Amino acid sequence: MRSSLFPLLLLAQYRGISASARYELQPTLKSKVRQRHNAAIESARGAYNFIITTNKQDDSQTFDVNNLKFLSKTIPDLSSIPDFSTSFENPCIHTTESSTPMFAKEECQSIIQGAKDHFQKTNNGKWTTLQSGRYPVCGFWIKDIPMVHSWFRDMLQQRLFPTLKHLFPEFVDDIADLICDNAYVFRYTRETGVKTDVHTDSGCLSFTIALNDESEYEGGGTWFDINDGEVIQMGQGCVTFRPGGIRHRGESVTGGERYIIGGFMMNQKKVEEVRLLTGLGLELVHQEKFIEAEEVLRAAIQINPHFDAAYINLADVLTKMDKIEEATKVLEKARKVNPLNGEAAYTLGVMKKAIGDVEGAKECFNACLKADQYDSEAMMVLAVLCSSCNDREGERTWFTKVIETPGVKDTALASAYTNLGVMLGESGDRQGEIALYEKALQHSPTSFHARHSLSLALGEDKQYIKSINNFRIAVNDAPDAEKRKRALIDLYKVTVLKINDDPKMKSLPQEELMRMFSQCIGEENYKELMSLMKR
Repeated sequence: MRSSLFPLLLLAQYRGISASARYELQPTLKSKVRQRHNAAIESARGAYNFIITTNKQDDSQTFDVNNLKFLSKTIPDLSSIPDFSTSFENPCIHTTESSTPMFAKEECQSIIQGAKDHFQKTNNGKWTTLQSGRYPVCGFWIKDIPMVHSWFRDMLQQRLFPTLKHLFPEFVDDIADLICDNAYVFRYTRETGVKTDVHTDSGCLSFTIALNDESEYEGGGTWFDINDGEVIQMGQGCVTFRPGGIRHRGESVTGGERYIIGGFMMNQKKVEEVRLLTGLGLELVHQEKFIEAEEVLRAAIQINPHFDAAYINLADVLTKMDKIEEATKVLEKARKVNPLNGEAAYTLGVMKKAIGDVEGAKECFNACLKADQYDSEAMMVLAVLCSSCNDREGERTWFTKVIETPGVKDTALASAYTNLGVMLGESGDRQGEIALYEKALQHSPTSFHARHSLSLALGEDKQYIKSINNFRIAVNDAPDAEKRKRALIDLYKVTVLKINDDPKMKSLPQEELMRMFSQCIGEENYKELMSLMKR
């Protein structure tokens, strides 16, 4: 199961499943959900430390939401939203146009500079990181930096909440009902701005504020599951508003720096049962209370069978309980709910691969690519599957596609280049092989596979000094004891080849040869190697 973002949940897109009568939670679960809702409201009040009033005025300017122009988008099916889907109408994704940004350039620059100044004073200019699913991202919770916090809470009351009420009148009766559950500022770079998983947000309403201009970065934007996938870009000061339950992801930032604010809203009067149950299920899984987690997640599915986060998480629970056949059926159900659910297809593909169902696994990973043509993880597994069938051309094709795909992680690129290098070596192209290993190490200098393969290729090419130097690095970078032992033994072998290849060495006494041998591989490596040989 590929990790989802926190505080985010994966969401399915409904495909033609008939709605059933409203399922009522049993009293115990209903009480737990209500408690979680109330606790979240109290936490939000404490974190943002302000009292909402409906008559507070913005002293700095007169804000009129009617002066804003919006570019609005429609989602395929509103029933895929986990909670209160009937309270929303299409179009339901609204982005302010660049001609009428919600925030002035000076305001945005002030927030960015305020954050930079804060980290300069408190952390020598280094930004904190938030774990966002599988990747750490530079950023901070807005409540943690006073200057940003003060501005943001005013903007909630004066501009953001009134706009949410204007855009979603069926869901927001009064801005006094709205509260900010969580909000953050993120700083995306090529290193920290990798593409996110497809997810939904941890609130019934969400917004994203663009703090800097598109000219300052490459890539980026938000992908939505509309029109076979569409990326929405925003100018500086513009905001995208949406129901939190719409499937989306952040696109990779491939250059420069991108700054955004993300906010997740709750309605104090409306309890989001499905979202809260799904979150409770995840907590119970982490506590290894699998039976309770199964009950909670099944309840979430009963309430809204169109929401696939519960299916995927339930399959994970069942897998942990060794109910593999049942987990497989749940994942297949998730794929029927949403044929473009890449998470369900990927997890099911891994399960089919494990039992040797190569064709079934290929179908699943190809489905991942229908959901996301840039899913490099699915491409990597397809390459491995081709290799297992001795399909060299297929293997080469998939690794090449990984390299050509935008926004791929450096570690994945390194792995693809290394595997292509191995294939070139097998064909006898030693120089091409070496070049690809070197390319891999440019992307991931600590990749053991790339470093070890390069060392071997250099040794076979009789570039012994380079081979020895790279083997010494490989020994230090080895991720475990077994790989370290392998690198040490190979270092020993290439050093022997170097010494034997030099005619001058034959006349040297044994003691001098051992001294030179120790010098080549490094004294500490020599001691460790001798210890291994004795054992």
